[in-house]
Amino acid sequence: PPGRTFGSICARYAPRTEKGGTEAAIFTGGLVGYNMRLGKLDGYSAFNRGGIERQASSMRALADAGTCGGEWQWMLPAMGRGVRYESHEDAKEKLLATGLDFAGSQRKLKWLCGCGRAF
Repeated sequence: PPGRTFGSICARYAPRTEKGGTEAAIFTGGLVGYNMRLGKLDGYSAFNRGGIERQASSMRALADAGTCGGEWQWMLPAMGRGVRYESHEDAKEKLLATGLDFAGSQRKLKWLCGCGRAF
């Protein structure tokens, strides 16, 4: 699914563990990450250039294991800290809630250039 900018991707990495299973990770780029200040997942709307609803839709799409080639337990974002979930179901629940919250928020996108003007 696209991230917060057009043409971005998310990637899944699933190495084999010593016990023969996998502990997969999803690299979300700037789509979604754990915001330490808020204490929850966030989409960092200040950096969004592709549209809030599109980004929220991508968050919800990541909750579907089929979107990324399988289940995953680790979310490794470009911003914020990585998060390990107990199960993919736990991750799915958090992502769905974050996508809904993000889309429903009335955040205003502000872009400031070097001169301090909003555009």
